[in-house]
Amino acid sequence: MIYQDLIDLTKHAIKAPSGHNSQPWKFKLEENSITIFPDYERIIPVADPDNQELFISLGCALENLIIAAGYFGYYTDIEMKMEVPFKESIRVELSSGNNQNYDQLFKNIEIRQSTRSHYNKALIPPADIEKLNEAGNQDQVLFLLYTEPSHIEPIIEITKRATVLQLSKKEFINELTQWIRFNRKTAQKTGDGLYSGAIGSPSVPKWLGKLFLNLTSDPKREARKNVNLMKNSSGILLFIAKENSKEAWVNLGRSFQRVALTATSLNINHAHINSACEEIAARKKLAEVLQLNPEEQPLLIIRIGYSAKRPYSFRRPLNEVLID
Repeated sequence: MIYQDLIDLTKHAIKAPSGHNSQPWKFKLEENSITIFPDYERIIPVADPDNQELFISLGCALENLIIAAGYFGYYTDIEMKMEVPFKESIRVELSSGNNQNYDQLFKNIEIRQSTRSHYNKALIPPADIEKLNEAGNQDQVLFLLYTEPSHIEPIIEITKRATVLQLSKKEFINELTQWIRFNRKTAQKTGDGLYSGAIGSPSVPKWLGKLFLNLTSDPKREARKNVNLMKNSSGILLFIAKENSKEAWVNLGRSFQRVALTATSLNINHAHINSACEEIAARKKLAEVLQLNPEEQPLLIIRIGYSAKRPYSFRRPLNEVLID
């Protein structure tokens, strides 16, 4: 296998989304394989205490890799080793001969983004909803797409309360602040984090951004903002792990990434709005409202709709995520 192909596949894998754009992954390239490892130095323990979002992020990177491999003509065989804590791995064995058509999804890896702007509430055509539902199919994952206000309203109410609870925690605000890049220069330098331009905030010096955030942080106001964002979305997506396992979390990430790429191909934007899944009490209430089985956990809430794109977030250079 050509080594440059391994490099190109990894470049597409790291275009995946991650919590706070923390990019918690490492890659090992061998003759006919790429192995993905979690990077525990880049966890977000307050927002993601059980590392569920970390493994969802690995699933997103894995899906990008698989789609890119198919586009370049490779079959993939996946081996997950999740038994030993802090030594988990996802090995992707590559072999030539794949002639499946991955063009549509592949070309959207580069242009997909989490568009954290106000959507215009336009209706999504039924044919596009069908494509999104088809894209969400994945073992160990339940995918739900809601467009009716009567279905969305209970989710909005739980999100509202969860947002207030989450943003009232000083430790959460401190962690979030560590990942905000208040100007383009800082975002380019670190190659990670929540770039102010991508989240709709003005570019300011770091000291001023932190001061402004501390002075203006109002959980109830942010909760009202989230309510408004959800009510003006065209739909709400829920990704539910059917079992409490790292494999299921990875597969949930694969499902989400495929849906996100499909949405991008349909000019439908998406953004995380996940406090109701991150706050345990809210997650339990959400599971109750959705009438889920005891093993099933809602781990990802995404709003979708139509709006202009925003500046893209940054990624770290490849040499920072490769290991020998």
